[in-house]
Amino acid sequence: MRILIATLLLGVAMPAQAEIVKRATEGFIIRHEGVAKGTPAETWAALTDWGGWWPGGHSYSGDAANIELEVEPDGELEEVWPGGQVLHGSVVAALPDRMLRLHAPLGPLQAVPVNAVLEFTLAPVGTGTRVGLVYHVAGPASVNAGRYADAVDKVFAEAFPRLLAHRARPKPPEETKTKE
Repeated sequence: MRILIATLLLGVAMPAQAEIVKRATEGFIIRHEGVAKGTPAETWAALTDWGGWWPGGHSYSGDAANIELEVEPDGELEEVWPGGQVLHGSVVAALPDRMLRLHAPLGPLQAVPVNAVLEFTLAPVGTGTRVGLVYHVAGPASVNAGRYADAVDKVFAEAFPRLLAHRARPKPPEETKTKE
């Protein structure tokens, strides 16, 4: 415990912590946490550069570079390539450098009637940023959504350390939008 606290206070990169918090026939909750070496702004830039850290083997096209995130309410997390396109999720909250929340039934969850909420939180810690990921999936008992927990957690176990290590240039602030 002392090592974990010291690691967080110093902002030193630490191995990601992961767990399936809950599993039931009605759904599951997955949590991952770790520290990225960059500032919250740098970590936000990495997070929103989805195609830069998501594993290509867990995409429909086989190339994560085809995945883009539009960071605004109702913005899309989509994958577009010459052979098709997939909407992976949509943004419901974006608080730059602090929190990103999406409705995102990823992968095989798109084919079943579930609600899936994926949330990332960012907080400064020492010279780095603590990143939290929580994925809540819920559906009717007849779906047995809990059976997907291990497979989904395995994907996040591969993707999350890539996010923590990813470096992307912060995007320049967009011009202020005005209503006409």
